[in-house]
Amino acid sequence: MQHYYSLIILLIGVLLVSCSPKQEVEKGGIDGEILNTKTGLVFLTESISPFESACGKFPAKQTFKLDSLDVFFHQQDFDEGYYTFEADEVTLPVYFVPGKKLSIDLDVRKPYEKPSFGGGMKYEARYLFDRKRELARIQLQSKTAISFSEQQYVSWVTSFRSALDSILLLYITNHPRGSKTFMEQESVSNYYLAATYLESYPRLHALAVDSLSFKPSPSFYNQLDEIEYPNDQASDNAQYVEYVLTRIHERTFSQKMTDSKTYWLEQKLSEAENTLIDTTIYNVALFNMAREMMSMEPSAKRDLLYSRARGLISSRAVRENLPDTIPNLISEP
Repeated sequence: MQHYYSLIILLIGVLLVSCSPKQEVEKGGIDGEILNTKTGLVFLTESISPFESACGKFPAKQTFKLDSLDVFFHQQDFDEGYYTFEADEVTLPVYFVPGKKLSIDLDVRKPYEKPSFGGGMKYEARYLFDRKRELARIQLQSKTAISFSEQQYVSWVTSFRSALDSILLLYITNHPRGSKTFMEQESVSNYYLAATYLESYPRLHALAVDSLSFKPSPSFYNQLDEIEYPNDQASDNAQYVEYVLTRIHERTFSQKMTDSKTYWLEQKLSEAENTLIDTTIYNVALFNMAREMMSMEPSAKRDLLYSRARGLISSRAVRENLPDTIPNLISEP
């Protein structure tokens, strides 16, 4: 896979050579005209990192009421980051930086129609809407792509990553003075989304074609080994975290272990201990494994594994977000 830093370098280069004048400072906030809602309410929810979620943090959610003209206005300097805007069943990923506002005009009866975005954050909103549509297309295609031959599948992954990067480059072209953090996060997300699909191919393809003996070529595994892992610089990126969990899941899986989930989890714990250096990702991985153990059938082995996973968590907040022992939810006769 092409190293994603090549794209980041290109992004930074575009920013450096851009000589457009600084944009006029505006007051941060969000407003818009939202037609045909059922409740007259719209919502904005912050996105939190996987680590914050493991610590037990809940995303802050704000509610805005539409007036008699179906308009709302809220002035606030939002912290830089991703948010989700909701109006009935319509959900839109958006992004804010301090001192910039976003205007949204949409009709909830036309959920597939691109809203009209305005304000200083309009370019990011347009980009995220286009990316969301592309991700939906990728997810739909993946249902049949998993049955592709190795060469066809790799070509498909390469193609959709190129499409995502093209959307990102178009955003940069239209808004070269956008947030550098946003550009880097999006580039990292594209890279590890493709990596996640590649990582899961061997097992899912074997299941799809009903051939448990299927093994990809050595060149396929060489491609997997070229993926940057671990990557401490991406610890706050949700797609990277998903890739890490997928990698551990897939590389410890064996058809011989299907009758012993506790043994599989033991291998996953060992894989995390041996490969993860970044404390943040390590704690998130352990938290997810512990939660997985909580849904398993009760056994002494399960309880020992849970105690081990919880004990390895170095973050007090993450550790305290898990019970000391797995509660027995089975009612006594």
